[in-house]
Amino acid sequence: MKGEAANQALRDINHLLATSNVGEIELKDSRVDHTRNMSPFHVSVVFNEKCFKKILAFNNATSNTLVEYGTFFYGRIKGNTLYIEDYKSDFARCDGVFVDDAVCVTERNMLEKIVLTEKTKKNPHPYNVVVHFHTHPAYGITENYEAYKTCTTRYSDQDLYSYGYLQKYRQPKSENIIIYLGGLLAVDDGRTQISMVYYDPKKKDFYNVSNIYYMCNGNLIKFNNYDITRSKKIEDTSGIRLMKELKDN
Repeated sequence: MKGEAANQALRDINHLLATSNVGEIELKDSRVDHTRNMSPFHVSVVFNEKCFKKILAFNNATSNTLVEYGTFFYGRIKGNTLYIEDYKSDFARCDGVFVDDAVCVTERNMLEKIVLTEKTKKNPHPYNVVVHFHTHPAYGITENYEAYKTCTTRYSDQDLYSYGYLQKYRQPKSENIIIYLGGLLAVDDGRTQISMVYYDPKKKDFYNVSNIYYMCNGNLIKFNNYDITRSKKIEDTSGIRLMKELKDN
């Protein structure tokens, strides 16, 4: 992460992550530099068609209501690919700093996550990838939000703290190890943008996931991270290798 604001947010986040007491959050909720300034997390993420349609539904709902929506997406690791294949309940509405209606994780969301990620006799192959995914509406619609018009695609330090907290403190009690990702769908300058980040608790830093794909009508398509409306079918050899990997698994 680059930029003094981002570095300060990272210092504050890591300071709070030194303790598991979630009640001691004292973050300023400032927005940090865009993920393009983060180091890459060298994996590919693929949303199946069901999850891709859910992302589109979130996008339409946010565009129409100007409030946030979100959910946990679930998937599995297949080689160097994180294949996202399911979701359950949406996050709840709660008071936010930047908008009147933000999202927050509920007890039901957490219970569903436990059921889906704990290794048991009934669930011998649990999900080992969880995406905390939410949307940011296009600000600047009213005078109250004008100050945040150019910040919709940036994660707040509260967002990033949540992802770090999940990665460090919300691992299953069984031997299953989860990779938690943070996902953000935002509208800025008329473009719908998607980004994903990963927190490495050993290096105490955030990493950007740039290789994000989805399945549509049997085709593997890469998100244009800065305008999902311009996504296109994969034509290069990396896409072919990825499709073969998914079919082989």
